[in-house]
Parts: sequence; C-alpha cells; structure tokens
Amino acid sequence: QLFADLRDMQDPNNFDLLSGFYTKLDPPHQERIVVLIGDIGDVRGVPTLIEALKSPDASVGRRAAHALAWAFPGAPGVTEAFGEALGRDHLAPEAARYLIKRRLTPELRGLAAVVETPLAQARRLTDAGETGAARAAYRSVLEDRDAPTTHRLQAARALLQDATPKERGDIRKAVLRMVPQERRSGDHGLAEQAAVTLRALRHPDCLQALLVLLQGQSTLDRAAMRITTMAVRELGAAARRKAAIQLIDTLAERAPGFGVARPSQSMLSLIWLADRDGYEQASMVMDEGHRRAWATLEPLRSLADCADEGTLLAELLSGKRPRKPQPEAPATATVSRTQLTNASVTVSWAGPGLPPEALEWIVFRLGDLRDRRAIQLLSHHMVKFASWQSGAAAAEALRTIGGPEVEASMTRLVFPDKPGYVPHYAVRVLLDVLDDRALPVARRMLAEAGFSQKRLALEEIGRSGTANDIAVVRPYCDYWTADRRLHREAMSAAAALRERHRHDLNGPIQTLDAR
Repeated sequence: QLFADLRDMQDPNNFDLLSGFYTKLDPPHQERIVVLIGDIGDVRGVPTLIEALKSPDASVGRRAAHALAWAFPGAPGVTEAFGEALGRDHLAPEAARYLIKRRLTPELRGLAAVVETPLAQARRLTDAGETGAARAAYRSVLEDRDAPTTHRLQAARALLQDATPKERGDIRKAVLRMVPQERRSGDHGLAEQAAVTLRALRHPDCLQALLVLLQGQSTLDRAAMRITTMAVRELGAAARRKAAIQLIDTLAERAPGFGVARPSQSMLSLIWLADRDGYEQASMVMDEGHRRAWATLEPLRSLADCADEGTLLAELLSGKRPRKPQPEAPATATVSRTQLTNASVTVSWAGPGLPPEALEWIVFRLGDLRDRRAIQLLSHHMVKFASWQSGAAAAEALRTIGGPEVEASMTRLVFPDKPGYVPHYAVRVLLDVLDDRALPVARRMLAEAGFSQKRLALEEIGRSGTANDIAVVRPYCDYWTADRRLHREAMSAAAALRERHRHDLNGPIQTLDAR
C-alpha cells in the first residue's frame, strides 16, 4: 500500500519522501524505490539513484544504472557516477555503454560490446545494405540445430526472399525437420510461425508437415490452424482431400459433445478443405452434440462449390444467405490466392447469423485474400462488433489489405465518439498503412484535443521520430503536470528518441575521440 500511495502522489513537494525512505529500507525495497524514481522521471531523484549505484547489492545497483541511463542521461553528476561504476564488475557493461557515447576509448569498446545473437547480426547486416553477408548470416542461423527454433524459422522466411530454386529446396528441407518437434512442444506461437513459413514455401513436400500442424485442437491454436488450412488449400484438390480425411477422423474420435454449441477449429478448417461429400461424411461421424455445432456452419458450406470466394464471404459477413451454387463449378474447385477483381460488393448490414468463431475465420480470410471489395464491410464489422477480439481480427484484415481505401476508412473511425475499441484499432491500422507518412499524423494526434489515442501517437513518435520530437514529447513526461495516463509512454518515447539520435537531457551528445 505504501508503494501504491507513493506512485499515486499528486503533490510534487512530497517527492523527497522517496529519498528519505531509500535510506531506511532493506535492498529489495530499495530496489522498488529506485524503479519508482526512474518511472517518475523527476531530476530531483538523481542523487538518490547515484547513491543506489554504489550499493553493495548488485540488483539495486543495476536498477539504478538502468534508471539513470534511461531517464536521466546527462543530468548533473550522472556521467561522473558512471565513470566510477566502471570499476564494479556488475555495472561495467552498462556504464561503458553510457560512456562510449561521450568518449571513445579501447577500454570502453571492449566493455560496451553487446553480444549479438546471430539472428540480430543478420538483421543488422540487412539494415546496413550488406545483402550477401546478411544472407550468409541467415543461412548460418537456419543450419544451426542448437539455435532457437523461432530464430531458425525467421531466418528461413528472410532467405525465401529472392531465393533460387536450389536455395528454396535447402530451406524447405531444414524447415521440414523442425515442424514435428514444434507441434509436440505445444508452443502455439511457434506453430503459427511454422505455418507461415510452410505456406511461403508452397510446395507439395510440405503437406505432411502441414497435416501435423493441423492436429491442433485448442482455441489457442486458431491462428496456426487458419494459416495451415489456407496453406493446404493452396496445394490443390488432392492435398485438401487428404487433410479433410484427417480432420473427419479427428472429429469421429472426439468425446461426446453434450451441450456443445460452438464449432471447433477443426470444424472450421474442414469447411475450407472438404467438398460436399466430405461435409456429409463429417456429419455422419459426429455425435448429436457436435452435429448441432456443425450445423451452425451450414451457410459456409457453399465454399465447396464457390467460384468467387471473396464475394461469398462478404455476403455471409453482411448477413446475407449464400446464393445457390453454380452447377458448372466442380466440387473440388480451388480458389487461388491472387488479387480479386475490383468490382464492388454491395451489401446492406443485417448482422451475421454465424457463430463468432466462424466470423473470425471469414474476417481473416477476406484480409488474407486482400479483397479490396471487403474494406467497407470489414470497417462496419469493426464498429458493429466493437469488442477487443472482433476489433483485432478486423483491424488485422484491414492492415493486410492496406491502400488508400483503408486509409480513408480508418481516418473516419479514429475519433473518440466511436464505440468500444474502434478508435484504438483504427489508429493502429491507419499509422501502419500510412507507413512513412505516419509521423506527421502521430504528431497531430498528440497535439490536438480531439484525438483519444495519444498513447499510440507517442509510440509512433518514439519509433520513427526525429531529434526535434524530443521537445514534442517532453511536456508529456512531466509527472506532476501532464496526463498521468500517458506518462509511461511519453518517457519511453523520449528515451527511444534520445538513444537513436544520441541526445541527453542537455541536447546532442558531444563525443570525444580519446583513442
């Protein structure tokens, strides 16, 4: 309660209480005082942090070093304190990283060296434009069986860009060795990464690995299940049939579903992969409880013989019943993932009757298809179902589609009079699709009273702002006068800007080359 009260204090004259408490507490509580002083960002706390830097307790000292470098670089006495801290082993690396911006010496270079992961090194080489060296570094990560699987999968996706046919074959072999182990690990995030990588490879040899990923039953697997399903769908009719048989067997083996009302992820995957015969087989192997859940997906079964997937999904999302299937379309027709035509889809909002799980798949797929005709409909979905989860799904779909129409649609939704989480997601999508034009918009959102998502504006400024933006965010860093709800984001933005542009509290850092 004491620390909660200290964090919530409103009177700046009470700030000195923190320094008084520091000297009276044991190290674990001193550490909490140090963190609080850094979070508040009041320069009057610097002497206490310098004292904490000298603490015999290593944890207290490291916390103080971080707070001084993050919130108070260049404040009176800080540089000198870091110079003294070089002599303490547990503080030497952070002290050297602070000091090397101010003077270059061989000693500091050695102490300040940050050990890069091989993946981080490859990314740095990519950012530096050293393409050949970067690809060699990525290959090294991919081939290192002791490297984290998440790093190896990211390296594989980086290498797939501009890969030769032979390189794609080598990448595929490496990835296929990883997937079964990752499914057994139960890591849902890694399953999703594996699905994305296998889909990018788009090769028949990937089918068995995709079938392994398709075994996920938890709702936590829904992202991996969706991506895996579409990857199989893109491999053609034979791959779809094999996956459908596996899913039907899975449904047949399930325990009785008494009272089941919601479709499972396996049912939704089957909708995109089976033909009409497969749908009937699934109905026959299910018990009555699961059959009731399966029946809620009946409108989606038109996907089996649909010639224009985007139009069908848009109609379903708008609440329309699907049109009768075209008789000339074969039951195993596969819709490619190419850009659909720009013909408009005229819909009237009636509210969809499908269960939320199905709507989430439809929203995902419309974004996945990059169907520009669905932009208005997805925006309506975001507003009408203004929950966190629905907003996230629609926002991700719109972000994937991108372009001027999405920009215009999101611009109309960024104001605080919109319901629920709509302004939050609209701003996220807008800043993303604006790309290098996002910074001026973020500055405007921060400065003008009519915008409610100032946290996101601060995040964007911290990520892409110039040195001049330090002055823009500084007023929001005042713990005593600014909006307390924005304080943390403002402090983080200021710290990021100073770090990137080599500034401290006094302005540009003057580096002395003392070699």
